[in-house]
Amino acid sequence: MISSDSRRRAWMDVLAFLGTLWFSFPAALPAGAQAPPAPPSGPPPPFKPVVSVRFGGAYDGPRFTPHRTILGWVKDEEGQVVATAMVYIKDIQGKSTLVATVDANGAFHFGSLTLTHDYEIWAEAGELKSPIRSVTTFMTQNEVSMPLLMRAERNRGTPELKRRPAATGNATAVQGPDGQEPKSSGPVQQ
Repeated sequence: MISSDSRRRAWMDVLAFLGTLWFSFPAALPAGAQAPPAPPSGPPPPFKPVVSVRFGGAYDGPRFTPHRTILGWVKDEEGQVVATAMVYIKDIQGKSTLVATVDANGAFHFGSLTLTHDYEIWAEAGELKSPIRSVTTFMTQNEVSMPLLMRAERNRGTPELKRRPAATGNATAVQGPDGQEPKSSGPVQQ
């Protein structure tokens, strides 16, 4: 009696033989079928070691350095596009500032920014200014969408300091709007 393992091995040998016959005789294929490619003849190609040296001398081809792109649009408080806006981006580590103008749709685009630097972005147009927005190295996105909402800037110049009137003795010296001391209507009471 023949065991099941020996029968299985016999069938595997038969199938292997038929497979080599099938691939050896392309003329025996049905019409329209293609023969598989012939195995390469001769010795295998020589082994080429793969060397990966980061920013080093072994590989002189082009390198892909990941970068960040910041894009967005500029609108005012009513939601209208501000087509005359200038968008500023300040590189904190590089200590440089880039400027871009917006297109007719209010869109702007800054590309090829390094991932290892922090940036501050704002827009200005006349008396309108947007709040300063930040893009940090902790953000994992390579493409950052940054909408900027502009509003009228208040106290554009240096703020006016208001001081308390100086006390001289028991009387308080107060100046009026014209810079003169107001006339008193009577004696100063103590």
